[in-house]
Amino acid sequence: MIKQEQQNRVNSYFEAYARLLVGSGGRHEEFLKNVPIIVSGAPPQAIQLLQFSDTVRASGNPVLWVHHSREMPQLPQIGLVAHGGDQVYFIESCMLWMPPKEDRASLIPDSFEMGAFRFDDQLQLQHTPKAPARSFKAAEAAMARAYRKLHSIALEIEQQGAEASGVHQAMAA
Repeated sequence: MIKQEQQNRVNSYFEAYARLLVGSGGRHEEFLKNVPIIVSGAPPQAIQLLQFSDTVRASGNPVLWVHHSREMPQLPQIGLVAHGGDQVYFIESCMLWMPPKEDRASLIPDSFEMGAFRFDDQLQLQHTPKAPARSFKAAEAAMARAYRKLHSIALEIEQQGAEASGVHQAMAA
């Protein structure tokens, strides 16, 4: 069983991801109701990915999964399962990226060759074919900004006493 303190920490990160990905428009609750965020101790296996694919096909909404690697536990690994035309794509190792004057982060696959993914004002996932940076070094400042913002939002929520609710319950993969 997950201790309440751990549950609250996970809940605060769910909300922090939502706020970071949709910006300051205040639609993070709606985002959390429509876009599953799965937290796991390890990358999803084939069966889990197929289940995520079924969810994407049935709902039309993407699925995000987050896990922490042993090599870099402080940096969450983010994966995305989303529609691309008639297909469902599995994109591992996405990084958060946020330019200086924006309040909304994008997801950038770590190869920098698959473009960028961003939720628009209608909470629809949009794909841009060209990544906003061409290399890790070029993206480093915007990535650091995004992760600092994620942790700052989560800490703020946690300090406000985030309580577990139906929307925020941790989904274990």
